[in-house]
Amino acid sequence: MGGRSLTGLNFPFYQEGVHVTAVEPSEAMLRLSKERAAQAAASITLLKGDAGKLELEAERFDNVVGTLVLCTVPDPVRAVREMLRVCKPGGTFLLFEHVRLNHKLLGPVQDLLTPLWKRLCDGCCLNRDTPAVLRSEGLDLLEIKPYLNDIFLAIRARKP
Repeated sequence: MGGRSLTGLNFPFYQEGVHVTAVEPSEAMLRLSKERAAQAAASITLLKGDAGKLELEAERFDNVVGTLVLCTVPDPVRAVREMLRVCKPGGTFLLFEHVRLNHKLLGPVQDLLTPLWKRLCDGCCLNRDTPAVLRSEGLDLLEIKPYLNDIFLAIRARKP
């Protein structure tokens, strides 16, 4: 997206004593996030990987946190299935995602712009229905908070 990377912006919010395993597909983004990880109070392990094929053991994590992941990955269903696989039963999902607006004019505009936007913005899709994907994969949606006129959603969900 140009300028300073968004990777690792949430690292300062993790408290001391917490261990975070962060997965990033881009080697360049991993390098950029190392500085933020080093300054965090939490212990952060950075891994190069693919959200659709996490090389992590099943039911390893208490929580899954994703920031602008499901709007960018090629196959959001596959990524959610992998997140579910590595999350313990009853675990929490905290996601911040770019989504399609439920608006009769702006939603179709997002649909028209998405092919170009994807090329310009590292695969980001303007028109994904992330809550529907999460529901279809069996997650219990506990809270959805819209931001920036509903373009972004903060979603709290639970693995059954």
